Amino acid sequence: MWTLWEPGSMTNQEMLASMLTVASHGKEVLHGQALGGKPIFFIVGDEPSQRDFLIGRPFSGPLGPVLSSAMMTLEKAYAATPDDCYLTYVVKSIFKPGELTEDMVMKEWVPAIQLEYALSGCSKLVAVGKMARALAPQLTVKPVLLETPHRPVLERAKQAWKILLNGVA
Repeated sequence: MWTLWEPGSMTNQEMLASMLTVASHGKEVLHGQALGGKPIFFIVGDEPSQRDFLIGRPFSGPLGPVLSSAMMTLEKAYAATPDDCYLTYVVKSIFKPGELTEDMVMKEWVPAIQLEYALSGCSKLVAVGKMARALAPQLTVKPVLLETPHRPVLERAKQAWKILLNGVA
């Protein structure tokens, strides 16, 4: 269930926060984090672990070694440092087995991660995990941003969301 906001009433960051609140179904949300000033690499995993929540940072749990391996590859190929990275997950809450459906991921989490990717300013996506790799082509679609929305921009944004959710215009 989505609410239509009045033009000018919400920034992109507020819209993302609202989308994450809806998608999390009342569960705690682990937000993505830039490790430095202006990230280049958007590193996205599947979903957080309890340890990620305990420490308060993505990839601090079981996926930590996978992140280390990805960072070594980025360092060799691009001379990247941790400051060049933004860390996040497709799903930002912990769900019990069977609670999270494919429909929830596609309709609630994917649009939120697309907006997060667009807002991060990153130019390269690194998918870590089975779900993130499968969704990677869809995650790089950048939605219309609404920094100073007015009626025509709002209409284009609604059309963009319709395309993102349904795959058709």
